[in-house]
Amino acid sequence: VLSGKQEAVYAALGVRSEFFEPEGIVGDLGGGSTELIEINGDIENGTTTPLGALRLQQMADEDPVKARKIAKKIITGTEISWPGKARKFYAIGGTWRSIAHLYILENGYPLKIVHGLAVDAQDYLTFCQKLVKQPDNFSDSMDQINRNRRALVPYGAAVMCEIIEHLKPKQIVTSVTGLREGFLYSQLDEKTKQRDALLEATAELSLLRARSPIHSRELIDWTNQAVQVLELEETVHQRRWRHAACNLADIVWRSNSDHRAEQILGIIHNAGFTSISHEGRAFLSMVSYHRYAGLGPSKVAPAEAALLSRSSLTLARILAAFFRVLYMFSAAQDGLLLHIKFHRNPSGELVLELPKVAKDMAGEKPNVRVEALGRELNEPVHLLIEE
Repeated sequence: VLSGKQEAVYAALGVRSEFFEPEGIVGDLGGGSTELIEINGDIENGTTTPLGALRLQQMADEDPVKARKIAKKIITGTEISWPGKARKFYAIGGTWRSIAHLYILENGYPLKIVHGLAVDAQDYLTFCQKLVKQPDNFSDSMDQINRNRRALVPYGAAVMCEIIEHLKPKQIVTSVTGLREGFLYSQLDEKTKQRDALLEATAELSLLRARSPIHSRELIDWTNQAVQVLELEETVHQRRWRHAACNLADIVWRSNSDHRAEQILGIIHNAGFTSISHEGRAFLSMVSYHRYAGLGPSKVAPAEAALLSRSSLTLARILAAFFRVLYMFSAAQDGLLLHIKFHRNPSGELVLELPKVAKDMAGEKPNVRVEALGRELNEPVHLLIEE
C-alpha cells in the first residue's frame, strides 16, 4: 500500500518514462484522491488531495457545479509551485483521459491519439466549464467514452477547471501512463533510463522492416551534414524527429508501391511511440508520406500537418525531398551514401556530387527529384558526377 506522496512520485516517473525531458506539474486523478507533484530534473514536493472523481461526486451530492466549489476550496489551499519555466500540467487518470478523448471528438482534432494531447490551458478551461455546466450537450461524443467513466467526467472537469484557475498552467498535456509505468521505470538502471525511447523504437522498426538498418544510420549521419551545409536551425526536438524519420524511411518497402504513402501513415498513426509530441508525430507523418507520394502541388498533405509549426513544416518537406533523391541513388544499400557528397562549391552553389561508379544512374527521373529538392531549398542544386 502506497502513501499519497509515493503515489505522486511514481506518477511523475510514469510521465518521465513517456515524455522527453518533461517539466511542469504532474496531476494524477484517481477515484478517491488527486496527487500533485513537481517534475523537472528532479521529482519533488508531492502532495495528495481528497479530490478523486468518485469521492468528489459523493461529496457534491452528484452536483458538478457544487463539485467545482469544493475543488476550488481544496486546490486553493494546496502548496505546490512550478519547478521551471515550462508551465505544463501533465494530466493522468482515466477520467482525465476521457475528457481528452471528448476534446478530440468534439473539435475534429486531426490525430486520434489521447497520449501527448497538448492543449492551450485557456481553451481547455472553456471546454471543461461546458462539461461541468452542460454535460448533456456532449451526449453523442459521450457514447464513445468508456461507460464506467461517463458519469465521472463532469467531476474530473470540475477539478481541472480549478487547477487551471489556481495554478495557471499554459498547457494541459494528457498522459496515458502513470503510477504503474512509473514503478516499472523505477526498476531500470540509470544507463537504460537515459536512452531515448523514440529513437530506440524507430531503430527497432528499421531493424525489423527496412532493407538495411545500417543505411538508416548512414542516413542520419548524411542529413546531419546536410543540415550543417544548409545552416538550418533545428530545435532539440526537431533533430530527434529527423533522426526518427531516417529510421522509418524504408520500413514499407515490401508494400505495393501504389500504397506505400498510405501504409506508412497507418504505421505512424498507430505505433506506440513515446517521448514524442503530437507535433513530432505529425512531422514523421509529413516526411514519410511525401517521401513516397512526392512534393508536387497536387499532393495534399496529411491532415495532421496542421499541427506543425512553420519551421517544422519546412524542415519536413526538405527532408522528404532529400529522401526521394538519396533513395534513388543508393537503393537503400549500405555504404553508398558515404560516397554521395553534398556541399557548396567555391561560388556558393549547392552541389550534389555522385561517385564515378554511379554515372549511369543519372537520368531524367533522378534529375526531376534533384530539381524538386532545389525548389524546397529555394535555390538550385547542381548534380555533379565525380571525374
